[in-house]
Amino acid sequence: MHLRTFCTQSFQSTSSMHVYNLESVMQPSIQLGKSVAILTSDNGPDWSGKCPCNIFNYGELWKELKLDAMILNSYTSSNSRYNPVERSMSPLSNWLVGLTLKRQYDPNATEPHNLDDSLICLNRYWDKRTYANFQLECQSILSYNTICAFHSKI
Repeated sequence: MHLRTFCTQSFQSTSSMHVYNLESVMQPSIQLGKSVAILTSDNGPDWSGKCPCNIFNYGELWKELKLDAMILNSYTSSNSRYNPVERSMSPLSNWLVGLTLKRQYDPNATEPHNLDDSLICLNRYWDKRTYANFQLECQSILSYNTICAFHSKI
């Protein structure tokens, strides 16, 4: 299970950001000969298959990875309790209940720097844990990576 954490104060969650992250996550599977991708989303505005910009970005991902097929799946908001995306995040949230992450706050640092440090600390806590027999692989999307970091064609 791959997690990409980021701070929404640094940048917004967009489909182009998701495509960039999906490409890096899916590339090793593609090299193993996997040619069909099924993406299940929470149907938020940055994932919705009804938005032309999102469809374009997913099409670019399909083309870039040379997939035979890409299937976009989502659940309605009224059925979020059945949504596997929401259900998979629940244990991760439960692990954080009552937890104090040990990090050094730097009053002289910028706010993005302190938020980036918090993301790194969070990912150290989650990284390499297992959920449903899957090892978590966590990576922070840091604020200084937001410039020119996304898919070059989008």
